[in-house]
Amino acid sequence: MKDHIGKVGVPDRILHKAGKLDADEWAVMQGHVAIGERIIDTIALEARIVAVADVFDAPSAATSRGASPSRGELPI
Repeated sequence: MKDHIGKVGVPDRILHKAGKLDADEWAVMQGHVAIGERIIDTIALEARIVAVADVFDAPSAATSRGASPSRGELPI
């Protein structure tokens, strides 16, 4: 996961290059895992807990399509 997140720190011209990367581009690409690790480490534990809670709350929350289903109606 760190490697996927770290790609946000790599310029698109390198990520989407059709040909072989040169030495400088390869050096940038090799750093993307470290970039991802720094991003993940800066996310506070509390924010991670809220994100997980939001995932579980979303299926039962009211939407623009109408009222939310009752808990008994949710396929879990």
